[in-house]
Amino acid sequence: MASTVRPELADGKASVTEHPDFDESMDWKERQELALELEAVQAHRIAKLNAVASVYQVADSILSGSPVEVRAGDFSKLDGVIPNAPAWNDGNTVFLNANILKDLSPEGVISINGVNYHELAHLLFSPRAGSKLVKDVVVNNLLQPFNILEDNRIESLLIAKYPSVAPSLTKSALDYLLQDVAGDPEAESIAFVLVRGRRYLPIELRQFFADKFIAEHSLELANRFASVIDEYRFLAFPTDFDRALELVTEFADLLKQLGIKLPDGHSQQGQDSQQGQDSQQGQDSQQGQDSQQGQGQQQGSQEQLGNCDSRKPMSKGRAESGKKQEQIAERGKKSDGQAEQLEQQSGKPEQGEQQGGETSAPAEQGDSNPESNGSTSDVSNLIQDYIDELMKQDNVKQEYKSTAESIRNSTAHFGSLPKARYADYSVKPEYLSVAHQFGREIEQLMLDNDPAWLTENPTGKLNIGRAMRMDINDVGTVFDRWDTGNEAFDIEAVIILDNSGSMSTEITEASQAMWAIKRALEEIDSSVSVMTFNHDSKSLYDSNERVSPQSYRAVRADGYTNPKEALLEAENIFVSSRRKTKLMFIISDGGWDNAKNNEAIIRRINSIEGTTTNAVFMINDWWLKRMSPVEVKQLVTEAKHDCQAFSMVTKPQELVQVARNLVKALGRK
Repeated sequence: MASTVRPELADGKASVTEHPDFDESMDWKERQELALELEAVQAHRIAKLNAVASVYQVADSILSGSPVEVRAGDFSKLDGVIPNAPAWNDGNTVFLNANILKDLSPEGVISINGVNYHELAHLLFSPRAGSKLVKDVVVNNLLQPFNILEDNRIESLLIAKYPSVAPSLTKSALDYLLQDVAGDPEAESIAFVLVRGRRYLPIELRQFFADKFIAEHSLELANRFASVIDEYRFLAFPTDFDRALELVTEFADLLKQLGIKLPDGHSQQGQDSQQGQDSQQGQDSQQGQDSQQGQGQQQGSQEQLGNCDSRKPMSKGRAESGKKQEQIAERGKKSDGQAEQLEQQSGKPEQGEQQGGETSAPAEQGDSNPESNGSTSDVSNLIQDYIDELMKQDNVKQEYKSTAESIRNSTAHFGSLPKARYADYSVKPEYLSVAHQFGREIEQLMLDNDPAWLTENPTGKLNIGRAMRMDINDVGTVFDRWDTGNEAFDIEAVIILDNSGSMSTEITEASQAMWAIKRALEEIDSSVSVMTFNHDSKSLYDSNERVSPQSYRAVRADGYTNPKEALLEAENIFVSSRRKTKLMFIISDGGWDNAKNNEAIIRRINSIEGTTTNAVFMINDWWLKRMSPVEVKQLVTEAKHDCQAFSMVTKPQELVQVARNLVKALGRK
């Protein structure tokens, strides 16, 4: 099945029409070229975000005390995913949406840090789907108010446990307020509901939204909201489950008084049904979703209520124990920041009058400090001022510096492809031998380039012994020079296995060829990922998974032939890898749908420094002997697909030639 240009391209969900070089007069081919360029930008951004994700994975696992996986990519194809969510998690895995988290500048990284910390807070403190509280919330259609209150609680507890996360949470919250609240009178009027419990935000900013709420609604309603939010923030679960349900119910009634229509039973059941289709049940929605996404919102009166108001309950993992949550809550109460003053004519607190837990840098007297009837530009300027001041803080600069250093030192890669289904089968003895020989070929090339002393040179370190014995004519040979060798043999490899229907007669041999190559490269400490492709692409082995010494993963051959997503994933891995040599092996029987566009991706991969691409052409010897030389030549031309090295394989032993051809290709670089 031929591929089509995806509408969700490099710049979030931008279409090819938003490319700066786009012109309405362009024909289909020219538009395809622009689309491929945008895809390249997307692949590079996902690669960079994956490097960030690998750092978070280590940090989150340490902070949570249990294994946490963090992945970045375009997850829009996963069932149940809301495309506009910046991040979500299922209780074990945090998913970072590369279509939303695009800014990797220092400001952007600090904001993404805050997004990750928010997800970590859910992992640590949010009750799971099987808990009594969540079951009661779902049955009573209270998921949206529960999620809003829960966001305030989990961030309060996280800052109480790890105060150093406050700057990053502040940055991500300020970005949200600047982009999705400031400038929208309705959103500004109810933002108080979102910021009341986020005491780490600047008190002046929170006071502005409190005044705005009181002016738009009433002091009495503001006090009722504040009472519910303030009490809920430091509940400890499961001890306080019953009280939590009471507060959530009261909070839902208060939201209705603002004209916010909560999801009814029918729409909520629809969400639960969608949730059951995929394991990624813990998901954030971005600033509320419109009615097209089935979130039961009322046009005109349904307000945007933050990042998590449509989050589905997490089903995996386990939250901190009730005793630990109680201890953390008590610590938080003692160091909590100052709350907004709720008065009819609210006086403003003095600048800098913040208590423990505050992280803002107050603006100078006379700077933007909007009154309740202040202009949109005033509050926007105030938020931007706080962002600017935040980024000047030494601790924030140090956080970015340490994150950037960790990214540079990271070698982990986490892709966005779903896992392939497979069965384990024993490897034939001949492939065991081939794997050994394949590894020896590559290993010999490495040994030839090992660091060593090069003797008898005209410059370098003086060899005293040789100098004492030298003849006058040998003056140019008395120095030794240390050759650091070729550091290029720190290998990042990707194997792409064709499992389309046309491979049905070759899939067993091709799968074992894949095993042999991966096994050989693993023996020389290479990082090796394996993907399969037919009309879809899947992950068969992650880079941190080693093959079994005696068995391989067999996949079914069916479907059409389009390696596009696998190639994009390979590009993602190579762009983000710090290893000097990148090797891609494509094991296929040659024919692809939409070959020209896929070959354009291969040419991009060829241009990545240190990369060598290898086409491993699997063909039955019986068929090969019945083809004319002209037919064979044409077949080889088509099967190479612009790879830099090409090998035809009809039997296991010929895989060794793949290694030799690779060595030749590396030698030419």
